[in-house]
Amino acid sequence: MQHFATYLLGLFSLLFTFGGTAQVFEFNQFGPGSGFPSDGAYAIAEDELGRLYVGSEGGGLVRFDGFDFEIWDHTTELTSDTVRSLFFDSSNQLFIGTDHRGLWKMQHDQFERVDTAYDVSGAQIRAFAEFDEQLWVGTKGEGLFRVSEDSGLVHINELDESNVRCLLVDGQQQFWIGTDHGLYNQSNGNYILRSEEELQDRILALFEDNQGRVWVGHQNGLSVIENGAIVQVVPEVISHSRIRAIEQDEQGHFWIGTRIGAFEFHEESGEVTVFGTQNGLSNDRIRDIHRDRSGSLWFATYFGGICQLTGQSAAHYTLAHGFPETSVVSLVSFGDSLLFFNSIDGDLYQWKRGDQVQKMLPPIADEGVQATLAKIEANQPSFATLKDNQEVLIHEAWQDIYRFNTFTKDATVLNYVGNEKTTAFVTEDFFEINGDRLTDIDLACGELTDIAINDSLCFVGSSCGLFAFAIAESGNVIIPKRAGILPIEGSEELKIIDIEIDSNDNVWMATERQGIFRYGGKVKHYSDRYLSDLRVSSLHLDPLENLWVVTRAGIDFIELDPTQEFVLNHESYGNEEGIDGQINDVIFDFLEPNTVWLATTQGLIRFDPEGAFINEEAPGIVLDGIRLNYESVDWSVYDLSMNKVGLPVDLTLPYDANHLSFDFDGFDLSQPEDLIFQCRLEGLEEEWVDLQEVRSHTYPQIPPGDYTFQLRARNSDGFWNEEPLSYAVKIKQPFWMNPLFIAVMAIGLFLAVYGFVQYRLRRLRRANERLERTVLERTEEVRQEKEKSEALLLNILPKDTAEELKEKGYAETKDYDGASVLFSDLKGFTSLSEKITADELVGLLDEAFKSFDRLCDEFGVEKIKTIGDAYMCATGIPREDPLHAENLVRFAFGMLESMKKLNQRNREKGLPECDIRIGIHSGPLIAGVVGERKFAYDIWGDTVNTAARMESSGEPARINISASTFELVKEHFNCESRGKIQAKNKGELEMYFVVDEKK
Repeated sequence: MQHFATYLLGLFSLLFTFGGTAQVFEFNQFGPGSGFPSDGAYAIAEDELGRLYVGSEGGGLVRFDGFDFEIWDHTTELTSDTVRSLFFDSSNQLFIGTDHRGLWKMQHDQFERVDTAYDVSGAQIRAFAEFDEQLWVGTKGEGLFRVSEDSGLVHINELDESNVRCLLVDGQQQFWIGTDHGLYNQSNGNYILRSEEELQDRILALFEDNQGRVWVGHQNGLSVIENGAIVQVVPEVISHSRIRAIEQDEQGHFWIGTRIGAFEFHEESGEVTVFGTQNGLSNDRIRDIHRDRSGSLWFATYFGGICQLTGQSAAHYTLAHGFPETSVVSLVSFGDSLLFFNSIDGDLYQWKRGDQVQKMLPPIADEGVQATLAKIEANQPSFATLKDNQEVLIHEAWQDIYRFNTFTKDATVLNYVGNEKTTAFVTEDFFEINGDRLTDIDLACGELTDIAINDSLCFVGSSCGLFAFAIAESGNVIIPKRAGILPIEGSEELKIIDIEIDSNDNVWMATERQGIFRYGGKVKHYSDRYLSDLRVSSLHLDPLENLWVVTRAGIDFIELDPTQEFVLNHESYGNEEGIDGQINDVIFDFLEPNTVWLATTQGLIRFDPEGAFINEEAPGIVLDGIRLNYESVDWSVYDLSMNKVGLPVDLTLPYDANHLSFDFDGFDLSQPEDLIFQCRLEGLEEEWVDLQEVRSHTYPQIPPGDYTFQLRARNSDGFWNEEPLSYAVKIKQPFWMNPLFIAVMAIGLFLAVYGFVQYRLRRLRRANERLERTVLERTEEVRQEKEKSEALLLNILPKDTAEELKEKGYAETKDYDGASVLFSDLKGFTSLSEKITADELVGLLDEAFKSFDRLCDEFGVEKIKTIGDAYMCATGIPREDPLHAENLVRFAFGMLESMKKLNQRNREKGLPECDIRIGIHSGPLIAGVVGERKFAYDIWGDTVNTAARMESSGEPARINISASTFELVKEHFNCESRGKIQAKNKGELEMYFVVDEKK
């Protein structure tokens, strides 16, 4: 065994050094093959709209809008092919420093040479600054100048330096001048050279960071000045380089441009990465670095044109850029910067940041060999590999090599975990903890997939759920004595791919196609909407115990609340963020908690979700043309003043020039193809019109009026212009819409119409009057007929019953608990008819009944009907009345009085007299309407029959009442008892004569 270990140790001690190993970001390169006119670029600036200006070597001044390059060279007004420096002053005027062609300024795409009495045609204009409300110019060969409005360039004789290479005015309004012999401060017209030896070098770059520190790049390194003193923040790897450019990205990292590439410096961690042709840049020699308003970084290079870096989310370490492996299987990190990884071939590598990658094991190319990296003890990496049915465990010291276990058959180690007292691994068919083995048969499960342990529990994931085992104090698993070990309740249907244990002993489970689950006493499912793909291959917990889930589509981040019950946020990262290839393993950076390391089939990826440049600056927008009837127009013929893009300030057009097309543009250098525009013509439209992939919008046949064309744009990160671009347009009215013309025409038309209308109105009034008279006459006739019909109906039926009959078409029969019925007839009426004529007889009867009808109205009595000389009426119907008996008795006295008067008149006329006999009974009855034609309101019941017997058993001129009526009226009337009288079909009935009313 010792010889075997010595042999292996000799192999493992072989170190393989890979020079130039570096990360690579995605750079966009622009050179002669992509429209940029030159291989060399000197300076980069950006205007207020977000367009990029580049000073090139041999290609003149170049402007880039994200799609096209516009060039001004010696064939244009600029007259120069080499532009050394660029500067936008506070009024957004561009100053252009050329090589031996003087100083120029550019405004509205027009060039003007800055007049000067001092000849600078032999100098290179290298730098600009705006100080004390004046422009300062640094040159190589002629020194420092100030731009005067009166005399142009004024030479600064007080600075005895001919080569001024860079200028800076910091946030404290200190003026810094970098020369070939050191760094100067200007104060009250005095130029003071810094005394530090390292600052008396050739100064090539000046930059102020977001903390107000001044970074000084010089011939032999980089210095940082804070509060007037040099501070040591620059790592050794940069300190002796020739620094030409300095910039700070959105994350606060510094980018240093040198002759050997661009250094990315993370001040917090001290990590430095060099970018050159081997990992993304088009050329190693950097002349300028500029961060644009979108956050993108631009690099001006010596021989590679310009490069753009739009994000730093995914840094790639690949074989093409010096990394030793194309496919990385697993990762383990120890300490602050030690990283171990192994390849698909079984090779193990150690990598310390800032150092070389070292190969720790020779290739293990035997078929079926599998390897797994694991962290067994604190800060002790281990490498588990299976060969010839043996597993080998190697500790960090690379000295203790021993055979860990011998298998009875070939197996694939799926995971290998451990702590100070327990080591465990799992294969598809079994798992072992400190030598104790359980197989898939013991678990009655088809396939085991993963294992996780803590101090007291062991969890095993499988294709049929999650199994849990207790771990004894010794570190060995406690195997249940009962037969048939069952999975945890609620997990039986889960096909588990990967498991993790958090600090609260919750078990997180990634399933084959069912999403993410958590077990913490019971199984809980997290919604699938947090996953970009349900085909999950693994899950991982970061230091804050948020979830990172690897799927076929990339990796998903799930941020949980402190209780881990609720999802606070979730993001998905894939190809668009630079994550390509299949993800095999994930670890988290100790120094930068937001950084994730991914082992993939396309190499190693260092992924920082916050590394994406979030472009919070809305796109710059400009209205650069207005066309009439789709044709370009020379607006100067309209005799209007023009704005800076050659458009009328106040565009006023005749009514027939109302077919307008507005041409516009937007600028966002990070992702110009994703710009979205919206426009509207205020005064004509309320809603915004969405425009994609077009930079023009047409409004045909705009009606006369005052309008404002409004335009806004959104960048790829969703930020819109807060204030839209506005342009006023007025369409004149035609002469026939002139107010005076309209007024005259309106008056004439009014008079003509008025005369005609008045004529028509007179005729119409007369016709209406005739019609109204006719209508009134017909209406009155209808009203009278209606009143007659209603009066006739009321004579036949009670009012309520009549209303019910008109409304419904029928009247319902009603029961009454208490009512009084009166029957009367004329004594000797039959014999009387023999003594007088028929007319006299009918007249006598009519006069008697009319007097009774009037009494009905007076006493509220409802007349029921007359039959011959009989008169029948009732009270208490159709409306119930508690005084029905009293009222009917009073009505009976009225009938007697009426008959006395009638007999008196008959005596005077010589006509015979007749007496009336009256009978009243009180009790329940039924009332209603019978018949379909010639309606009749009638009453029924024993009360009616008894009332008839009261009448027939009475005497002339007397009121005969029953006992029930007597009980109701005895308090108000004097009555005379008749005793019991025999009544037809009724037997003996108690009867009373009403004498008079009590006083």
